[in-house]
Amino acid sequence: MKRMILEIKQMILFNFRNIIEDLKIVTAIVLMIIDRIQINNVAQKLVDMSQVTEVFSVAGRYHLIVIIRVKSTEEVSDTITAKIGSLTGINGTETLIAFRTYSVMTWNIYSQLGNEKLPDT
Repeated sequence: MKRMILEIKQMILFNFRNIIEDLKIVTAIVLMIIDRIQINNVAQKLVDMSQVTEVFSVAGRYHLIVIIRVKSTEEVSDTITAKIGSLTGINGTETLIAFRTYSVMTWNIYSQLGNEKLPDT
């Protein structure tokens, strides 16, 4: 019975890895400097973009942090240059591309399947 449970867990993990491989999402974090009077307007326009999953209004050097999740770096480039670049009130941006994502959700899935660490990607 234990062997069967282990085989089922391994099969689930294998299928989970295949699903993740098929999804291959590129995540970009865009740090933005905005005209203060335009922050709310720019944030709303960003949220309305299908490529943007989150917009954070923050304190510090930057005014907004934007999370973009798309299928390719080309789509990141198009989103930033064509869509975000066309918005009024943006004074500067700095873009970071995520190599790997670590999240509580991902860790919980792996640990529930009996794994002690995340797989290398």
